[in-house]
Amino acid sequence: MNEISMYFVSLSILSFALLQPSALAHSHALTHDHNDDPRNLVEFNLTRSICGTHDPSTGAFNKANEVVEKWRQRLGRTSLRTENTGPLVVPLAFHVITTGKYGHLDASDITGQINVLNAAYAPEFEFTLINTTYTENDTWFYYRSAEMDMKSALRQGGCETLNVYSTSGLGFLGFATFPFSCAGSTVPDGAVINWDTLPGGPLTNFDGGDTLTHEVGHWLGLYHTFEGDTQGDGCSGRGDGVADTPQHKRNFSCTAGQNTCGSTNDPDPLNNFMNYTPDYCMQTFTHGQFERMNLHWKVYREVEQKVDVTLSPTPPPTQKEDTPSPTPPPTQKEDISPPSTS
Repeated sequence: MNEISMYFVSLSILSFALLQPSALAHSHALTHDHNDDPRNLVEFNLTRSICGTHDPSTGAFNKANEVVEKWRQRLGRTSLRTENTGPLVVPLAFHVITTGKYGHLDASDITGQINVLNAAYAPEFEFTLINTTYTENDTWFYYRSAEMDMKSALRQGGCETLNVYSTSGLGFLGFATFPFSCAGSTVPDGAVINWDTLPGGPLTNFDGGDTLTHEVGHWLGLYHTFEGDTQGDGCSGRGDGVADTPQHKRNFSCTAGQNTCGSTNDPDPLNNFMNYTPDYCMQTFTHGQFERMNLHWKVYREVEQKVDVTLSPTPPPTQKEDTPSPTPPPTQKEDISPPSTS
């Protein structure tokens, strides 16, 4: 299975937010039938775990760090800050999946999301929309088992192209693939997000568009700042491989002064995009995170690689846990104008 990192928050928290009347005020929300609104499924899943993250394997984690160290040795310095003459331009294809009733996004929604990305990643990266597709397919919208069918039909470009799929979230706020997995196959590569996490969406605390900011961080090679905190032991975990992000346990609030690893003098990075705090907390990447993303872009994603880092061959991905069942072909797969939300 390709290494996939998933960003998932407590459904018990989301259930309260999603069922509030204000949830219907989102610009791309339609008039909801309470009985079949996908958001209402949340109330039946309160026992699900808080986080569904699949951490990278030890081998993959070590390999990613090996790439960084070899680059440092090549430069003869401990910092790998690249000297770009301008931002690295990332082509972005946005795939809007709908049920016909749910999932609709218009051009302004997508533009708003890309603006959030560009603000977060400036001045290092610039995301440029190259195409938008609209597909009505209930199976692709709802079911994780159909993920590969969806991506096989819609994915565009090579490893340098960010493909974003807006769906129900397939059980999560979002999830993404790591750069090294694209070498095995480009099909799974990209980010899947819940359509209601775009700016102005109805998910309280997750309505600023930073779910995609977080997932693109994974797509560019970052791990969670609390990496290794699988059993609440983040203080002794392996960390994220970035020197200027302090060791900590995962955070779910913006309450000031949190220091979950009291043995250090560094407060938890509550405003870091790779933590689990609400969108309104997320504001920054660190110097070291930008360096890591730059390097992983150049090694794994840049069309004409400027860096030659020889690594041991990466084993091919194993079979995914969810075997996609055949789905009917989408009714709309070509580029068309967004459906009217009026």
